Amino acid sequence: MCRTAFAKGWLLLVSLLIFAIPNACWSQGLDDLDDLEDLDQDVVTEKPFEPGITVDKWEVQLQIGFMSLTNTLFGADQIIVKWDAAGKLFADMTIDGSSSFSPQIRFGRNWGHIGWQSTLGMAMGNFTQRVSNVTERSVSGRPGEVVLDETDPETGSLVMWYQDQALVYNILTKGRVIPYVLGGIGAQYWVIDSTYIFNSQAAFTYSFGGGIRIVGDELFSVVFEIRDYVATVQHRSDAVFLDSQIDPGDDTRLVNIPMTALNPETGREEPFGGFEKVKNNNIWFSIGLVATF
Repeated sequence: MCRTAFAKGWLLLVSLLIFAIPNACWSQGLDDLDDLEDLDQDVVTEKPFEPGITVDKWEVQLQIGFMSLTNTLFGADQIIVKWDAAGKLFADMTIDGSSSFSPQIRFGRNWGHIGWQSTLGMAMGNFTQRVSNVTERSVSGRPGEVVLDETDPETGSLVMWYQDQALVYNILTKGRVIPYVLGGIGAQYWVIDSTYIFNSQAAFTYSFGGGIRIVGDELFSVVFEIRDYVATVQHRSDAVFLDSQIDPGDDTRLVNIPMTALNPETGREEPFGGFEKVKNNNIWFSIGLVATF
C-alpha cells in the first residue's frame, strides 16, 4: 500500500515536470522574441550612399592649373627701346605673356542642376619683349653708333589676380561622373614688372567653360576643368622710359629719359600717347579637390 502511494507520488511529480518545463522554455522564447523586436525598433537603418551632387551644402574647391597668357599684352609702333650716350633706338615693340601657373580657391553651393561658385585666383608667369623695324637716332648723326644687344629686349615677371562669380549647370545630378558647364563675370588685376607700365591695371572679365566632377564619397570629389577668361585690357604707360645716372659715382644725379615715339608722318620724336586696348583670351586648364560640408 505504501509502495503504491509512493509510486503515484513520483508519477504526479514527473507529470508536472513534463508539463512545466516546455511551457517555461516557450515563455522564455517569447520574451526573447519580444526583446529582439524592441531592439529592431531602436536600431535606425543607415541609408546607403548614392553618388551625385550634394544639395544645399557648402563646397570648398582647391584647384591648380595653368593659364595661357601667350597672347600680346601690349605694344606700340616706333617706341623708344634703348638709350645711351650715343643716342636712342626706336622700334615696333610688343610684350607677350607665357603659360603661367594658376591656382584657385572657390566657395560654392548646389541646388541640384543649378549651382553657384565664387572664385579667387592668380596667374604667375613671365613676359618677353619682341622688337622689329629698329630706327636709330644717334647723337652724332652717324649710323651704327647705338646697337641693340641680345640682352636689351626686356624680360620680367607678371602676376594677374582675378575674381569671378559664376553660375554652374550640372548636366547630371546622380552618378560617379557629373559633367557640368559654367559661366561667370568678374575682374582681372595685372601687375607687370615692365619699364613701360605706370601701374597695375584692372579689367572687366567674363568666362565660360566646362568640366567633369568625379564623386568619391559624401565629403570629397575631384574635378577636371577647362575655362576661358576673356578681358579687354588697356595698360597705362609710364611717362618715363629710364632713370639714368649722369655720374656713375653719384646716384643722386639722375636724368629722366621720357617715354617717346617717332611720328611716322613727321619723323620727329614725340611724347608717347599710350597703349591701345587689347583683347585677351586666357585659357585655363586645371585639376582640383572639392570638399563638401
